[in-house]
Amino acid sequence: MRKYLGWLSAIAVSMGFVLSVSCSQLASGGGFLEIPKVSKNTNKVKTSTYVFDLSSVPSITIEISSNNWNTILTNFDKNTNNETMVVADFKFQKGADIYTFQNIGFRLRGNSSRERPEGTPSGLHNPTSPDWHHTHFKIDLDQFATVGTNFYKLDGFNLKWCKDDPDYAREVYCYHLFQKFGVWTAPLVSYCKVYIKIKEDPAAAYFGIYEMIEPIDERYIKARFPDEQENGFLWKCLWGANLGTPGGGDIGMEIIDPNNDGNSYRPCYDLKTQKTNFAAAKAQLLAFINNLNTKTGSDFITWIKSAMDVDLLLRTYAVNDLVGMWDDYWKNNGNNYYLYFDDLGKCYFIPYDYDNTLGTGISYYGNPGTDNIITWGPGTGAVLINKVFDVTEFKNTYIKYVSELINKTNDLFDFVKSTNRIKIWQNLITADVANDTGEDMAISDTLFATWTDFNYYKLFSGEVDVNFFKTRIVYAQLQLGLPTNANSWTDTGGGGDTTAPTFLSPDYGYPMVYIEGPCDFYIIPKINESGTVYFVTLSNNTTPPTSAQVKAGKDGNGNNAPFKGSITLPANTTDYLQKFGTSGNKTYDFYIVAQDSLANLQANPTNIEITTPIAPFDSPHDNGDSTLTFKFNNPTDGNIYMRGTFNGWGTTPMVNVISNLWSLTLTKVSGIVAGSIYKFYTDSTNWPYDAYFYDINNPSNAGPNNFDSIVWW
Repeated sequence: MRKYLGWLSAIAVSMGFVLSVSCSQLASGGGFLEIPKVSKNTNKVKTSTYVFDLSSVPSITIEISSNNWNTILTNFDKNTNNETMVVADFKFQKGADIYTFQNIGFRLRGNSSRERPEGTPSGLHNPTSPDWHHTHFKIDLDQFATVGTNFYKLDGFNLKWCKDDPDYAREVYCYHLFQKFGVWTAPLVSYCKVYIKIKEDPAAAYFGIYEMIEPIDERYIKARFPDEQENGFLWKCLWGANLGTPGGGDIGMEIIDPNNDGNSYRPCYDLKTQKTNFAAAKAQLLAFINNLNTKTGSDFITWIKSAMDVDLLLRTYAVNDLVGMWDDYWKNNGNNYYLYFDDLGKCYFIPYDYDNTLGTGISYYGNPGTDNIITWGPGTGAVLINKVFDVTEFKNTYIKYVSELINKTNDLFDFVKSTNRIKIWQNLITADVANDTGEDMAISDTLFATWTDFNYYKLFSGEVDVNFFKTRIVYAQLQLGLPTNANSWTDTGGGGDTTAPTFLSPDYGYPMVYIEGPCDFYIIPKINESGTVYFVTLSNNTTPPTSAQVKAGKDGNGNNAPFKGSITLPANTTDYLQKFGTSGNKTYDFYIVAQDSLANLQANPTNIEITTPIAPFDSPHDNGDSTLTFKFNNPTDGNIYMRGTFNGWGTTPMVNVISNLWSLTLTKVSGIVAGSIYKFYTDSTNWPYDAYFYDINNPSNAGPNNFDSIVWW
């Protein structure tokens, strides 16, 4: 039995369930819940139950001098990513128990979520009228200690405010679910109340409810690998750490310049332990990456089973993909995870940073509630996942784990059981959410992150395609070929529904297909129930496609349609999708079909015939000699430039020909080559940021999200 199982048992006991061999047949779709039987380790039980205890909310008070607090503020102004610790005192109070530590290390933490905790740049602490702000904190009990200091075998804590999470639940839910499902590498987590006491001030400032998260550090390693004589190598892996062939500076040890972040060094693979043995650590990591990339077939299977805890990886990703974690190894180019190589050289995958989950996301990375559970990330780039999933045995195990998680008989990802857990936590903290920062003052299921593209997702309310849990479960069931409506909610999700959705008139008087110009169009659908709208755009009078062909993005002959796409919609909600590349003065047939969340597809697609307008001028215009002319009608008050691969994304000025019309003539090949991409750019004062425009009269627009156009002749 592996050496970490005593620790895992302790976590299980702390959560109120007993780990044992269980063969409970899945009620929907087959499969078994199988968790290895483990033994109890009382030493770890004490740590997990007392400190990381989701049944209580302890208080943490940081007492700090005004001088040291001002140092934190000025350090932030010099470099927002400054990681210099200052001295403070620490108090942990749980009920009648009070623990105090003097001279601990204290600083801010976080990446895009790191904020100035008081005031505005250049300002110092204002004792009479402080302007507090939420930010993340790091506590290191050992930083300034003359001898080793720890609190229940912890060197410190990461304190995170619930940024962009009005439910105050997302990251806590994810880490808790990892632990419930046997992912013992997930950090422990609970809630706490955070106070900042400036020593010279009469009273402490209450910063509100924070997440208290176990740091992934040497103490973390000792807790999970207690039999190791010496820690192995721990790597923090951030964007770019996709386990493909690394670049020259990708492997290293982070160096933060406290005064100028431009001088800082952040490798993709950042060694966190045994730093004096960096050469050996790097050699081990490079060997692992090389074997991962070069071994194939049975040789790969044999190697990966011995080199890595594959079952742990599969459990991790079953949870990861269900909670909609897009900012991860698979979807986002090797981001936000740790790797640990134990003293025997075996590798373990550690999940990390799960705040942007449960429906909070960016459409560039897909829809976190509906994306295919089996093909969550791209088919290239994420070498580890793609090669593991190419092995049928491993892929089937992953599918089995997803099935177990969504099974209503298991207290895991089921809607009712998940929301019941969250409600218990919210009831525990709700009275203490209001705080002295004036930020994030109440728990809400109707608010959302301001930047998310999926502001309709909620945790408690709504039907499929509005409620995240219900959406994720139903779509996973469809994607795995399991029966739907097998979960424990009763207000939606099946119940004999065999009726396809119907189209409604879009809001604001828009037509369902809107032609903006000769080269681009919008699909603007609205349907009467939650579902997905699919479309293809074909040349006029070609063979009409069936509904199934439209859904698959095919024409009537089964070939890929030149223009295709889909939009997932809540009920009675208008949305749009823009496409580029049509030609001027040409008639097209737009075929559109809708399907609801239970796979009821309309019997026949709707056909809308549209003729695009004539372009006022073509661009780039072939002058019939060795030159091309580009023209742009300027809607701004500034100058217009061309930028692209042809000039190294410099600014080649265009000539104002007449009124708002600008022009530029370039020589073929020597000035610009076929296949170059370009944009128009304005320095208008009406545009506070760099303003780019695509060439609306160029039918060869590529990558519309970036407004790139392709040179052709």
